[in-house]
Order: sequence, then structure tokens, then C-alpha cells
Amino acid sequence: MRRVGLLALVFVSLLVGVAGAQERTQPLMLVLHGRNPLGLEHFITRPHRRWVDPHEFGRRFGASPRSVRRTSAWLRAQGLRVRHRFADRTLIQFDGPPAAVEAAFGVRLGWAHGRFRSSRPPRPPAELGALDVLGLEGARTAPRITVRPAARTPGNRFYISPADFRRIYGLDAPSVAPLTGAGQRISIPAIGEADGDAVANFRAFFGLPPTTLRDVVAGQDPGLGQGPFRTEATLDATWAGAVAPAAEIEVVRGTDLFLILARQVNVNPAPVVSISLAVCSSHAVLQRLARAADVIFRQAAAQGQTVLVASGDTGAFSCGRREVDVLAASPHVTAVGGTEVQPLRDDAGDAVGYGSERAWNTGSTASGGGRANFFPRPFYQRRGVGRAVPDVAAPADDYPIGVGSRVVCCIGGTSAAAPAWAGVVALLGEARGRPLGLLNPTLYRLGRQQGYGGPRVFHDVVDGTTAVRRGAAVRPGFRAHRGYDLTTGWGSPDVPGLLAALGG
Repeated sequence: MRRVGLLALVFVSLLVGVAGAQERTQPLMLVLHGRNPLGLEHFITRPHRRWVDPHEFGRRFGASPRSVRRTSAWLRAQGLRVRHRFADRTLIQFDGPPAAVEAAFGVRLGWAHGRFRSSRPPRPPAELGALDVLGLEGARTAPRITVRPAARTPGNRFYISPADFRRIYGLDAPSVAPLTGAGQRISIPAIGEADGDAVANFRAFFGLPPTTLRDVVAGQDPGLGQGPFRTEATLDATWAGAVAPAAEIEVVRGTDLFLILARQVNVNPAPVVSISLAVCSSHAVLQRLARAADVIFRQAAAQGQTVLVASGDTGAFSCGRREVDVLAASPHVTAVGGTEVQPLRDDAGDAVGYGSERAWNTGSTASGGGRANFFPRPFYQRRGVGRAVPDVAAPADDYPIGVGSRVVCCIGGTSAAAPAWAGVVALLGEARGRPLGLLNPTLYRLGRQQGYGGPRVFHDVVDGTTAVRRGAAVRPGFRAHRGYDLTTGWGSPDVPGLLAALGG
């Protein structure tokens, strides 16, 4: 679900109109090469108590002030307007007349789906030290949501309530029960406004304390958004807050995903970011966007932000190809796959403890995973070629959600699993009293220790496959097994074990 993505549905033949039909392009983003990349990686992964803020990140790891000034001056000389220079010194927002953008970056623009598009990638001059230009991709957003039949209502009790989640994953254990996420903030990118009334009604229905969603607009205001976009934002805000009921929930919404992400790491960064959106396009465009996204996620990691990303809902396939979701593939995020959980239940249908789990698979949808060969294998993953996804997992099915004044069942996908994990991270951050940053080096160390008989911090998922059916054909996937696998990563959280291992 999980995924609001950029689908490569726009080609030259579909571009309608000509450049010049509008006075200015939509806001675009120039991505600059930073400095000292090896020092940045060392800083991200070493244990320490002090993270940088966006301004210090810019001073230590961003482009030089001279490079930023030179690039800004070049943009203005091309007849373009510099709208904003972010504190990280790696992102410059700009716009301008379409003809000026065409001349500056060697593209031919057309008008489609309410935006200017280019059929080929922009080519910034090499002397600028620019990595890419974002915002002209021939693509559009399109969410996919997994909804269960309406007949499965909260009255029959066979769904995951917030109390069920607490009992299944140990949030009611004596060491964890006092934690509520107080003092923590979870930031959610969205292409539409979350339904605050639906979230409030959900919390009242399940006896959770009231909360107020913090609404932030990045760039152009998308308004309420179409139904699926609003449902996505509402689901994320609902379940991040259901797991960490005292955490502040922030929804950052706009029409451009990369502008939203840039704001999340540069303006009042939240300790936890939960992303249930995905990027989909041609393979060549995906590699460009993956590198640009990783620039943003590296900064987040250096600032102590923990970024959770849904791994996708189509098994080993993404964008119709055997490929990994490009946001989840970044080595600087924690990718969250999906499980189907069968808790121990009492006669009333309420969960009373952990039972068993398998890899989430409905036949046509399944937990996303695989290897991203466009990223080298990160140091914390010792085997295989390329970045392996996912890292961890959580239930991806049977989540109730508020719809207006009602609470209905059920909805799911890895976009439910990601905010649930974000709530867990908020609880751990509250216990430690400081942001956790990039979790993966610690999670992989703990997972390997568990495999050798060390303390249990994960529920290891050893059953299920991510093969899915498309019509009469079966698309192969991966099979769950003992230890790390490409279906559910290390598994779902044993929260008391994680808390004890992390300290706090």
C-alpha cells in the first residue's frame, strides 16, 4: 500500500501541449554533491550521543559555500529563480520559464497531468558539481491500497486492535508498559491531508487518549487529495499513534515527494520518519531517483533521524519488473516488510499473546523484498550482492481504520507495517532519551547474535513465500527461512528484548 509512487506512464507521445503554455515550471530541485562522503558514513555509523542539525550538516558535509553561491548565480544567469537554499547545502529549489529550463538543462518540456515533464533526464553542467535535477520526471503519483471486505467489522473482533498489538509484541510487558511515546514526534509524508476526525474517532473507539495531528504543507498545497491519497495518510497517522499514543504525529503534505522529504530533514527534523510512499518509473529513472533519495536519507541518519520505509506489496516485483522499491532500497533507511500474524486469542477473540507469523501474501499481493543492485552491499549486510530488502517486518493485514465517524475493517499492506514500526521506534527513543538514528547496524548485529543463541529481539518468521499471481501466471518470489531472509528481514519486533538490548 504503501505506496504512492511515481509511475512512468508519460512518454514523449503522451506529452500534451508545448513548453510555454504556463509562465513558470513547478518548483524543481537541484541536488549538489556534498563533501567528505567517507567521513559522513563514519559519522552515521559510529556510536555517539550527539547528532548534527541541518546547519551543522551543511557546514561539515554539504557543498562548500562557494559552490552554493556559484550554482545559485548560474541559475539566475539562466533566467531561473532560486526559491530556497536548504540548510544542508545539498538541495536548491528553483523554478523558471519553461524555455529557460529547456536551455539550461538540455531538455524538451511538455505539459501533462498538471506538470511540466521531460522525456529525457536533465543534464546540469559538470562544473556545477550537481548530482541531478528533480521534478521533471515523466511520471505521476498513483497509490495502491489493500482493503478487506466490509463484512469484516470490528464487531467480530478478528482483527488487530491497538490493545492486540500491545499484547502480541510485548508492549504490555513491565519494562515497556510505562512507555507511551511522550516527547517523540513521528513525521509522515503525504500526498493528501489525513482525516483528523477519522483518527480522533478511531482513538476514542479504542480508548486511546485524544491527539491533534500537526499539519504541515511543503510546497504546493494538495488539499484533501483524492480518496486513496487521503486514506493512505489517515492510515499512517492512525497506526503510528496507535502504537505510540502520546507521540506527536506530524503529516507533511504536498504534491512533490522529494520536496516533502527535503523539508522533513531540513526544517525542524522529527526523530522518526515513516514513509509509506513509493517511487515507480523506468529503470533508468529509478536509479537516478534512488541516488537522490539516498542523499536525503544520509542526511537524516546524520541528524539522528530514524527513517522507516514500507518495502512494497508486490513481492519480488516493483513497477512490473523484478526490482526493489527504490526508497526502501536506500542503505540509510530501515525497510519494513509484511507478515500475517496469528496471535493467541481468548474466547472473545482478543489477543492474549504472540502465536505465530508467516510472510504476508494474499495471492495477488505480498511483502516486498529482493536485492537492489543499484546500491552496493552495505557493511552491516555481510552476504550477497547489492542492498537486501527488507530489514524487519510487522503485520500487513487486518488493521481497522476510521472512516469519518465510523471505524471499519480492514485495511493493510506494508504501509500499515511501517507506521506500526515507527511507533515502536518512538517508544524506544523515549526510553533512551535521545534519537536513535540509523537502526540497521544495530538491528543486524542483534539479529546475528540471536541466531547464535543470544537474546531474542525478533520473532523470526520462517514460513511463507512472496510469490504472487498475475492472471494465469505466477511471479516467483522468495521464501521465508530461519534467520534473515528477503521476505520479512529479521522478523517482527520483540519489543521487551529490543528495549533491553538497546538500553534505556
